[in-house]
Amino acid sequence: MHRYNSDTLARINAKYFLPESTRMKNELEELNGKVAHSEGCEKLKYEKERQNLVAAYNEAIEYGQVLDHMANRYISIDLDDGVKENYAKFQGIEIVTDGGSKVKKDLLAPLK
Repeated sequence: MHRYNSDTLARINAKYFLPESTRMKNELEELNGKVAHSEGCEKLKYEKERQNLVAAYNEAIEYGQVLDHMANRYISIDLDDGVKENYAKFQGIEIVTDGGSKVKKDLLAPLK
């Protein structure tokens, strides 16, 4: 947390999340082509792989929307407040997804 500043989430979004989500989307399009042009057990294998990737991609997109929402808020933290108080600023974030449903997510894994 000592290296965090108000631009950190925007940098994470731009440098890591967006390239990774683009890679996943391209891989999904490639798998869709393989499913369309294959037959038999090979088609079943590609279809199962595609379903797993679709689930991961949808989860990543939902997380990306939360990340983008929080990056646009430019949240700053005070190290004197302690980890629990600063950590709470990134928990229980409620947004409306592109699909119109409300989602409540934690940007960081919960503290134990």
